[in-house]
Amino acid sequence: MKTIHRALTAGLLMALFAASASPASAATWTLRDLGQRICVDATYGRATYFLVSVEGTWSSTIGATVQNLPPGSTTSGTSPIPPGSNHGGTVQTAVGVSIPPTPVGVYTAQLQATDGTDTQSVPLTVDVRSRC
Repeated sequence: MKTIHRALTAGLLMALFAASASPASAATWTLRDLGQRICVDATYGRATYFLVSVEGTWSSTIGATVQNLPPGSTTSGTSPIPPGSNHGGTVQTAVGVSIPPTPVGVYTAQLQATDGTDTQSVPLTVDVRSRC
């Protein structure tokens, strides 16, 4: 019985050692919320960019899009963010948007970024006024 107990104890210790010696899981990234808000003239619309800033480390390319813009709005392609890391909050890329003449109101759009596995989003405020 002592032999079985010792073998089990040795096996458990080896398993614990192996678990602690295994490499750490892949580091993560975070889409930073920059609190972006734009004013759009209701009569003329506006073309502008929303900035994309990621922080952390990523091993896959990150792409970004903007969703839930006012009706009729369009987005232009953004340059994908290649694998890398960033720990200072530097803007990595931007997504172009074109908002047509739109009824006055405050619209909440979403900036979405994905590396193909993890998808994150932050709110964007589109403030449409009779005059900016």
